[in-house]
Amino acid sequence: MKSTRKAAVIGSAILAAVAFSSTGAFAASSCKNIGAQGTGITEGIAKDQAAWQLSDASKGMKAKSKAKTSCKADGLIHTCVITQKYCK
Repeated sequence: MKSTRKAAVIGSAILAAVAFSSTGAFAASSCKNIGAQGTGITEGIAKDQAAWQLSDASKGMKAKSKAKTSCKADGLIHTCVITQKYCK
């Protein structure tokens, strides 16, 4: 009887330790990479459009990395994509 109670106490302690240690992992998992795309006649307009889209998509979140921007031109149309990591 005593060994069963001791095993139950040890098992509960292990479960509590796992629960507390996984809380930090859960908080880190609330981060996500958000990307936005903008198009325009010039590269500047495309970047501005992408930046506005990114700011709308990330409302209520804090940036955790620098924004990465990539642009390409297809004839007269420029397309830019901005990605950045955000956390709640």
